[in-house]
Amino acid sequence: DSLAGYLPILQTQTDRLSQLIQDILDLSRLELGHILQFEALDLNDLVQDVIAAHLPRVEANNLHLIFEPENMLPPILGEWNQLAQVATNLLVNAINYSSQGEILVKTAVFPPNKVTLEVTDCGTGVSPDDLPYLFDRFYRGKQARQSNIPGTGLGLAIADEIIRIHNGRLEVESIEGKGSTFRV
Repeated sequence: DSLAGYLPILQTQTDRLSQLIQDILDLSRLELGHILQFEALDLNDLVQDVIAAHLPRVEANNLHLIFEPENMLPPILGEWNQLAQVATNLLVNAINYSSQGEILVKTAVFPPNKVTLEVTDCGTGVSPDDLPYLFDRFYRGKQARQSNIPGTGLGLAIADEIIRIHNGRLEVESIEGKGSTFRV
């Protein structure tokens, strides 16, 4: 009987360890500088695929997801799987840190042909003390440490590295207790 009580705990710990190993492997591959095959991509299609994969989790968490794609978005040059990883990491963080409300995902273009992806949540926000360290490896902010929010502290570091390789920039604006916007 007591063994059955440990099984869910063991499964959770196994899942966390597996995610940590995968994150470390992802970072190692990026650092080794594997040659990425860049191609012209439709960012809206990529984001729609990522959203579709995570919609059940969004709904299970009683969140409302809104996608506002820019209709006149030019193709971007990039590696599909790597950019999908970035979109996934940002969306999963928005889900993990939001207990209610909505998540807004949108694409936009600013002259001259600067394409952006934004993920905005209405979650816990980031403490001003945590902001300078948010993209550091293994860094878990105050909210993550004080709650049971899953993560390895590598998701944003991986996203930041992928975007750097794609000659882009990852930025965050956040108000503690109100939510965050991550912009690529």
